[in-house]
Amino acid sequence: MTRCPIVHSAEVAALAGDPSKAEADWVANRNTTARWCAPKSRSYRRVQVGHPRMSAMNREVELQRQYVKLCDLRDFDDPIVRARIDEIVPGLDPAARQHRKNWEYAMLTLFLDDMGLIREDVEILSVGAGHEIVLFWLANRVAKVIATDIYGEGSFGEREADRTMLADPAAFAPYAYREAHLEVRHMDAKALEFPDGSFDAVFSLSSIEHFGSRADIRRAAQEMGRILRPGGGAFIATECFLGRSVLTAFVQEAFSRGTGGRLFGSDRIFTPRGLISEIVEPTGLQLVQPLEKTVSPESGANVIELLSDKRVASTGGVDHPHVVLRAKRNLGRVGIHTQRWTSVGLAMTKPFE
Repeated sequence: MTRCPIVHSAEVAALAGDPSKAEADWVANRNTTARWCAPKSRSYRRVQVGHPRMSAMNREVELQRQYVKLCDLRDFDDPIVRARIDEIVPGLDPAARQHRKNWEYAMLTLFLDDMGLIREDVEILSVGAGHEIVLFWLANRVAKVIATDIYGEGSFGEREADRTMLADPAAFAPYAYREAHLEVRHMDAKALEFPDGSFDAVFSLSSIEHFGSRADIRRAAQEMGRILRPGGGAFIATECFLGRSVLTAFVQEAFSRGTGGRLFGSDRIFTPRGLISEIVEPTGLQLVQPLEKTVSPESGANVIELLSDKRVASTGGVDHPHVVLRAKRNLGRVGIHTQRWTSVGLAMTKPFE
């Protein structure tokens, strides 16, 4: 597998690729290997990692797949991805496996695997953790997982961030887990109550877009970078528009104010450029690969539509695949919908001083 250096976030915008070549290389590879590799010209695989309890410091690892990318329906063709989803979320039928949240679980844990961070001496922080199933999976494999969220508060306080998680996390566990290895704490992502460099890995899945204003999001990203040890791994999954969009963070905030929150509410959906300026750069971390922004046409064959009053529909009339979404609203007599979006993974590492 090709060896090459990591890419600093500031360089990402300058990396222009040929989407048609990327598409061709993917099609050529997907049926011949379980581990998809990006085109050689855009492959950034060699990553320096370090762990204070590793016998070999500053060692290099080779990543086995593209992690800095948009969710693509074809990713579920990878048998390793499917197997990991089935480990974390057992009992799914094949159709239900094709959900972007399951993709986030697989990308996170396979990235940590590649980084050598699924170990019995590793400590991991989850930010905006809710009661996600992956917390329990990780608790069975690492020394400590600390889950943080503003449990019981905000729009998710009676759903994903149920206060019960603080006192009884086992109530949300889908299987037996090592209870002593999971700690749950009420904590604001913008002010993480840990010293610098406290954790070997940090992650946040589909949460940072709910953290508030642009300044709030940048502050939370900065905090995640601060508490990570040099050589550690960070994985942030959030939501990104497909293709170009005029709906920048400024425009979304203006729409929210002008419509009383009826279009975007307090959520943010990022443009590719916004991912870098609003999340990656504030962390002070380095992307391990350039952002792969192309998705297959079949990924959008069944668009999930988020309607008014929290109703959900789809263009294909089925629940899955659940990969591409858009918001559809009626503002008075006017019906509007946003550009489509999907999940995006941002895999990063902290450089050594």
